[in-house]
Amino acid sequence: MHFSDDWEVDENGEEAYWEDVIQDERFEPSPAVERHRRKYEHIEDGYNRRWKEIVNFGRQITADESRVAGWYKSGITIGPEPKPIRTGATIHSMWVTEGDLATFKLHCRVYGGKTDEGLNKSHDNTASTQKWVNLYNEMLEEFKHKGMCVTLDSAYSGDILFQIARDVWGLNMVGTCQLNRSGGGDLGVDDKKRMKSGTYESCLYQHRVLNLCYAMWADNAIVKTLSNFHTPEILLAGSGVRRRRKVLGLREQDKTEVPCPSQQKHYSLTFHLIDKGNGKESKYDMGGQTKGHNWAPKLSMRYWNFGCGNSHTMYCALIKSHTPFRREQTMPECMKSLCHQLMQTGPLMRKRAAEHPEPKRDLTNVFDYGCGRKQRSDAKGEIANASASCGTAAGGAPNQRLRELRAKQRKHPWRVHQSTAGVNVGRCCWTNCPGIKRGEANGAKRARPNRTHLYCEECSAVQDKTIYLCNGFKCGELDDCHVLYHAKYHKKQYEDGI
Repeated sequence: MHFSDDWEVDENGEEAYWEDVIQDERFEPSPAVERHRRKYEHIEDGYNRRWKEIVNFGRQITADESRVAGWYKSGITIGPEPKPIRTGATIHSMWVTEGDLATFKLHCRVYGGKTDEGLNKSHDNTASTQKWVNLYNEMLEEFKHKGMCVTLDSAYSGDILFQIARDVWGLNMVGTCQLNRSGGGDLGVDDKKRMKSGTYESCLYQHRVLNLCYAMWADNAIVKTLSNFHTPEILLAGSGVRRRRKVLGLREQDKTEVPCPSQQKHYSLTFHLIDKGNGKESKYDMGGQTKGHNWAPKLSMRYWNFGCGNSHTMYCALIKSHTPFRREQTMPECMKSLCHQLMQTGPLMRKRAAEHPEPKRDLTNVFDYGCGRKQRSDAKGEIANASASCGTAAGGAPNQRLRELRAKQRKHPWRVHQSTAGVNVGRCCWTNCPGIKRGEANGAKRARPNRTHLYCEECSAVQDKTIYLCNGFKCGELDDCHVLYHAKYHKKQYEDGI
């Protein structure tokens, strides 16, 4: 992935050109996009738009947050309160809850930390800044006034959000909620202290004016839920919520139905699916490991994983509806097939012919276990054939550039590792290029080698790619990268001459 700000100005203050390095079309984000989303907002918006177009997701939606591991000192990892995830970026997501498409993601958004411009503003229906109201105002924009029901957890739930959802957005909401965000103040503190865990006792509070019902339920812990559409009802029999009761301090072997509030049943039967979806995607992560502090590649790969999980969910639904007699592939089988297809579509990795070595040892090559064939480091002379075993194609023949160069060397033996000028421009391949030191001295954000038109003719032909090496005078200094490069990598080959 390439981003426009990487190729605008180089370390010496000179203008860099996108077309000289990258073949893909340059992407320019909109000025209205939040600062932390500028590098990946086209990917995030594209996935969100596509996911909603291809499925009929019903009326039940579940929302939760997940984590992407990364640099813990980054601004994107600070917050959000009251459940901060300080070891990575927080991704807020919404899922399909019911039917064959359960665990199908519909919308995702990455939290940008304290400086998130999209959330740090006052909503039209609030007197102060309410980040979660702004977040769900954006995420639920396409679901408003459609009779949808959203299930949340305690990180988002609150009386302010639930009132706006019912009266302004036309949405039903239910979820776990902290006592101090229920809108009842200290109401229920004494009842919470009195209730004992494991008794399955219920205590409900109905708001006098608003459509808010707050419930406490004595499960293994005191579970607190808030709803803007449930009535204060306790389901005594046939609740559908099953637990292993404790008898004399020991849990029963079989589960039995227990009484619970009606809004607790709604939460228990739906919210656990989102954890299964997150676990499936994190288990088959194709993002790999990186120590870079840039968030865009990490988040882009996580969205790729989201897309893989959604594809498998849709695949399972199509199998059930159209070909129920066929065997359904598991997620590991699908990921293995996908990885194989992706690698098959890429360029060939083999550069030498797949052949078994002859029983007669060739002294110009070393056949070593596990490392294939390589040129002897102590070989003397043989300039024209020094790299005959390198740079070959899959069929065993040298590449076109190397064949042309060998033909020229037979006519002109002096044409060995010549510094040649070309039309294209590239970065110097010498690791100690003076341009890096000049960039560091000038305080460049990314110190890079010099850009030059000169390249080594023979090294480029052998490696089948252009090896740019400085060979000139710049900024009052001599840039002799061409000589230093060959002194390090080709000294043994030519130390005795020919």
